[in-house]
Amino acid sequence: MKSFNPIDTIRHPLWWLMLVVLVVNDFVLKGSGLLPSIITGKLSDFAGLMVFPLLLAILIPWRNRRVWAGIHIATGLAFCAIKLIPAAGSLYVAILNALSLSGQIWFDPTDLVALPMLIVSYTVYPRLRPLVSALRRDRLVPAAAILVASFASIASGTAPPPRTLTSFDGNLMISDVSFINATDTPIIVKVEKLNPHVAVDCNKPIDAGMFKDDQFSTIGTWTQKPGEAASVLPNNSRPDATCFVVKLSIDNVEPVLISWDTRKVAPANVPIKFDLPITPENLAHNAIVLHRNQKNYYLLAKGDFTLAHWRKSLFAVDYWKM
Repeated sequence: MKSFNPIDTIRHPLWWLMLVVLVVNDFVLKGSGLLPSIITGKLSDFAGLMVFPLLLAILIPWRNRRVWAGIHIATGLAFCAIKLIPAAGSLYVAILNALSLSGQIWFDPTDLVALPMLIVSYTVYPRLRPLVSALRRDRLVPAAAILVASFASIASGTAPPPRTLTSFDGNLMISDVSFINATDTPIIVKVEKLNPHVAVDCNKPIDAGMFKDDQFSTIGTWTQKPGEAASVLPNNSRPDATCFVVKLSIDNVEPVLISWDTRKVAPANVPIKFDLPITPENLAHNAIVLHRNQKNYYLLAKGDFTLAHWRKSLFAVDYWKM
């Protein structure tokens, strides 16, 4: 391959199939419970690495093997950076926030399993041509592709923060354990609930070694603004149980496990919006609060629940129980 025209290639059904997988997975499947979170998390990476390089090639005027290879190398390096380096992922999210877009990056080295898709993209796409030659003259196809793929490549579907609202005050929610963003920037939050069939006793110590990733199902992923509170587990969307275990993920730091017994943690009316700063003195009961000290995140927790690191590593967030 000395050169190829990515405008021709983008009209092929293979690229559009990858784009559909990316959009449907991010905006429909994630958080729906139709597929395990471990699958939906990887689908976006596999499809995205097949969508983005060709999209980038359309925007670059030089089209030869060297540039085509450089696009894939740059994509691979950027992908590794945002999956392995929290600062890189935070910069990505900050750029999206500046553009008023919603996006999320989860620190997860296992996502690098999708990197071979770059080899597939590099090898396969230059060999493809439009199935119908008449489409070569249709400028609407590449224009639509650029618009849709640009959005899908940088944005992810998110839901509103989960809350059980009171019937008498729209500024309050009913919550037993709540999570509050006490930083000065929006953050991406993800909550996964331990599946009901997994037996657990909240009266005994709970740690990550007791569970596997596929034993959790995503409750929701959302953007949480400064001073905003959300229910760790909404009271109106839980099974008939007393012991709950959830995995709380925040931007690019390692998740933490939260467990509590509803017989010891009574639901209360909690404000949806808190005035900052939040200190140990005005910290609400049964609340987990995310603070930021310069570049480092840390959690303050107060209440009748337990916290544990999911997979302790160099990038794990520190927490203090009040």
